Amino acid sequence: MTALPREPACLGVELASRDPARLAEFYVEVLGFRCEQATRETTYLRLGDASVLLTRAAPGGRAIPDDSRSHDRWFRHLALVVRDLTAAYAQLRKHRGTTISDAPQRLPDWNPDSAGIEALYFRDPEGHPLELIHFPPGRGKPVWQQEGKELFQGIDHTAIVVSSAPRSVEFYRRELGFEPAAASLNRGPEQERLANLERASVHVISLPGRGQMGLELLEYLQPTDGRPAPENTTRNDLWWSRTIVRRNEGAAPPVQLLDPDHHGVLLL
Repeated sequence: MTALPREPACLGVELASRDPARLAEFYVEVLGFRCEQATRETTYLRLGDASVLLTRAAPGGRAIPDDSRSHDRWFRHLALVVRDLTAAYAQLRKHRGTTISDAPQRLPDWNPDSAGIEALYFRDPEGHPLELIHFPPGRGKPVWQQEGKELFQGIDHTAIVVSSAPRSVEFYRRELGFEPAAASLNRGPEQERLANLERASVHVISLPGRGQMGLELLEYLQPTDGRPAPENTTRNDLWWSRTIVRRNEGAAPPVQLLDPDHHGVLLL
C-alpha cells in the first residue's frame, strides 16, 4: 500500500567538501554539532533534529568564488539558532571564523515580521555560508523558546536565493508539497550590513514544512545583478548543495530534482 502524502519535512542539507573530516571539526568544535557517522567519503553531522551531510568532492572541483555575494543564486545558508548571539559571535571570533556581515545585526522594530531577531552571516573554512540567528521571546518556532544550556540549539532553516519567488513557490508546492506560511520584505541599513550588500532589499518567503528545520526563499529586489549558478555545475564544485526532504513515509526510491534556479533537492 502506497503511503499517503504528508506535509514535507526538511531533514537537512548535503554540501560538497574538499575534506569532510577536517571541515567537520569546525562544525563540531565551534558550532556545537555532533558527528553521527564518518567514512573517508562522507561525514554525517547533526544539530538538534536536522543534519548536514558533508560529501567529498573529487579533485578538480572548483572552490566557491572569492567574490561570491549574498544575492548570487548559488548562495545557500544554514540558519543556526543560538541562545545568545553575543556569546556565539565571540566563539566564532575566537576560532577566526570569516564573517560576511559587518557585525551582529538586530532587525528593526518597524518590520513586524522580524522585529527583534538578531543575526549574523559568516562562512565555514571552505566558504559555505552560514547564519547565526537568535529569536527573542515570541519569535520563531516554540522549540527555540525552550529552556536549556546548549549555546547552539538547532537549524531553523536553510535559505536559498531565487530569481522569482512566485515561480519557486509553485515548484516547491507542486513537486514537494510545501506551503508558504509567511512572507516579509527585509530592507534598510540592518539588512545591508547583514548581507554585506548596498541597497539590499529582499523578499523572504518561509516554507516551514514539518519539524524543526524549514526552507526559506530569498528573492533580492535590490541589488539586481545577482549571478545565476554556472550551467556546468557538478557535485564536485563546492557551491553544489542539495536540500534533503522527506515527503512520504514509505519505501519509494529517492528522487533527485532541480528547482528553477538549479538548487538541488533529494526527495525521500
